[in-house]
Amino acid sequence: MKNGAKGSASYCPRIQAAFTLTISFTFIIFWAFCAPFKTELELITYGNLCVHAFTPFLAIADYFLFCEPGRLKKRDIILSCIIPAAYITSAAILGHFNVVFYIEDGIARTAPYPFMDFKSEAGLSALFAAVSTLSFISLSALLYRIDKKRTVKKPLFPIL
Repeated sequence: MKNGAKGSASYCPRIQAAFTLTISFTFIIFWAFCAPFKTELELITYGNLCVHAFTPFLAIADYFLFCEPGRLKKRDIILSCIIPAAYITSAAILGHFNVVFYIEDGIARTAPYPFMDFKSEAGLSALFAAVSTLSFISLSALLYRIDKKRTVKKPLFPIL
């Protein structure tokens, strides 16, 4: 790795792409599935905006500004699904053992989000897991295509 003056400023663009995708996907999931059920006051809190708005945009900007293009491989489309798959699996296992994620209106919730409650909404949660997996793979494939388009072609006869 070089100091960034010449060459890549990123240690491992493939790992950074996986984390960028995961952070970006939390943005999509939150604003598509959670935000419609929250009040305006809950949405405009500093913590919520930092986690669900600013951080995803900064992660995307960081990836495109500082990662060397053309480093992603086709297998990264599927390998990048490890992080969200681990999250969904761990949430399902913890929910099965009645681990409390949060308390809402005096009720202990054993799932991080209502649409991930595999105990009470098993069919809906399984559908969410399937749709989110397909959506994540599509988002990952889109990033792969963008990465390939950004690749700078090396000249045939470089001038020394």
